[in-house]
Amino acid sequence: MEENEPFLEILLQAYAQDKGFQVKFFGKQSGHVSREGELYRWQIQAALEEFLPGFVPARDYLKENEKEELPKKKDHCAESRYGEILDILEEEAGSIDQKPVLVGDPGCLVKVAGRLDAKYALGSAVAVADGLSKAGIQERAVAIFGDSSFFHTSLPAICNAVSNRSRILMIVLDNKAAATSGFQPHPGVGKDALGNEAPALNIAEIAGACGVKHISSVDMDDPGAGIELKELFCENLQCQELSLIIIRLH
Repeated sequence: MEENEPFLEILLQAYAQDKGFQVKFFGKQSGHVSREGELYRWQIQAALEEFLPGFVPARDYLKENEKEELPKKKDHCAESRYGEILDILEEEAGSIDQKPVLVGDPGCLVKVAGRLDAKYALGSAVAVADGLSKAGIQERAVAIFGDSSFFHTSLPAICNAVSNRSRILMIVLDNKAAATSGFQPHPGVGKDALGNEAPALNIAEIAGACGVKHISSVDMDDPGAGIELKELFCENLQCQELSLIIIRLH
């Protein structure tokens, strides 16, 4: 019984074959355990009942009750404003007859995942958007990612985009934390993992040092931020060079 791929199962089978042991293996490769999705107790019970004749569990677990087994967790993205940002972006794009291809990173963007055209791995939005642009898509490619993603693995892709003379629009949603996993600090926060003061790295300065020429920012708590953001979207969607908008969220 193991989640994800049958790593131990395959190793044990290889070891048994190497030693000449005549033993049967039951698991994901034999079809006794599901290879996809979560591994719930009702699935474990069903597997045991199939290859252990007479197995009687102390308690029955049912598929329809699997939600009761899930750990209780807080939705750290409950107050995410990403939907509001996408509303403004799509409205302005429509006003200039554009329908940009939206590429996002994992994180709180999961709240609006259905509105994205592509979402892959952390730090991938810039690389995927740049690749789509180079592949010849007709619409403007827009990479949307968070501040923690920027510091995590987006920087190599940004350097690549500069070198490729990319024309994508990058949007960093900066809430000064890794919100999805519990608001841990990152290099742009100004504190380390223990809460001590640390140098706060500046997204705009780093992007500029990487070679991005068109960089702008807006704080969504400032008066008139909505109007300012509309103007930035309209201007940058029509820009024919690599550009970056930093949207600060609180």
